[in-house]
Amino acid sequence: MKSQIHKWMALVAMLFCLVFVVTNATAKKPPKPPPEPPMDSCETSEAYFPAFMFWKQAGTRKDRNRTIYLASEDGVCIRVLGDIPHSEIAPVQNTAFSYNRDTNHGRVVWGDWYGGAGEVWLQEFDVEGNTITDLPDPELILVLPDHANTDLLAARFNDIDISPDLLKLAFIFSEVRLAGITYEIHVVEIDDCRDSPCEPSTATQILSDGVEYAPNQTTLWRKITWGPLGDRIYLQQTRGFYDVSEQSGVRMITKIEGSWIDQELFTEDEYPEYDGVLYLTSGIFDEREKLAFQHYGDCYTISVIDVADCEAGSCAAEAQTFGAGPSWTDNGTIIHGIIEKGKLNKHFGTYTCTGGFIGEWDPVSSEVTPLVEGAGPDAG
Repeated sequence: MKSQIHKWMALVAMLFCLVFVVTNATAKKPPKPPPEPPMDSCETSEAYFPAFMFWKQAGTRKDRNRTIYLASEDGVCIRVLGDIPHSEIAPVQNTAFSYNRDTNHGRVVWGDWYGGAGEVWLQEFDVEGNTITDLPDPELILVLPDHANTDLLAARFNDIDISPDLLKLAFIFSEVRLAGITYEIHVVEIDDCRDSPCEPSTATQILSDGVEYAPNQTTLWRKITWGPLGDRIYLQQTRGFYDVSEQSGVRMITKIEGSWIDQELFTEDEYPEYDGVLYLTSGIFDEREKLAFQHYGDCYTISVIDVADCEAGSCAAEAQTFGAGPSWTDNGTIIHGIIEKGKLNKHFGTYTCTGGFIGEWDPVSSEVTPLVEGAGPDAG
């Protein structure tokens, strides 16, 4: 009898333990505390913002928007300025950035002129600390002329740039006719184009090549940039200016006593080491105006020259590095696309070159510091 009682007691104890285990297994556990929100990278950066602009491409071939970013000097603080939609045929061709540290106000312009109507848009913004505080809708400020019922087959804006004081827009304008192509340089006050978009005819024409070229001729004027003081414009030319037999090089247009004076700074014929000049940027360093530009080499190369010395006949490079798309900063360094030289292709005699990152180059120390992943950097 005792044995039977012990068995029943053991069975009851076992059932009690089972109920306890099941009850605890199905009981709700206390919720975990929510994870800490990710730290805003801008909170850890004490560097000046915004120091430069860059973009990243996204989407498919038929939907290739660019996202525009603003970044601090050290590349740690990054803010999205906005997305730029564009035509299906080709990406946005140019973006330009300028920022006033005294007023904390900045402007970005971009153009879309392949397969579209040919337009230039303006985005204004204000900054407080490292935060974008005011971002109105973009404004259309420049359009191509209506060429219906004329002998004009097409027209385009080859390149655009904002002046250092944020007030003016310089642009290259070309027209295509059966006889050929003509090129002009124009300057316009941005605020004059805000209520109603301007056309090239309403802007001040400061230079024209005065020559028509064959329709299949390579574009002659492709890149334009303001000088650091706003009284000078640099112009990249590809193959000829008055004669298509001339080589690529750089022209300089300086405003003297109200008039724009044009002169040739150098050509590839004089300096063959500067083959294929493309992107240009200028800045002040040691109280001297410098010009940095991209050209061909083993890979894309950036060279720096002294403008006054070049005017006097000596355009030798003071510093060089592999890179593309240079843009001079206020502190004498150059923001650019980093290019790394790879293996030599013995069949073609060229090197494999890779890019995709933006860095800061110090022409004095030759040090290159990687900053962010992206393209199209512009330090204003």
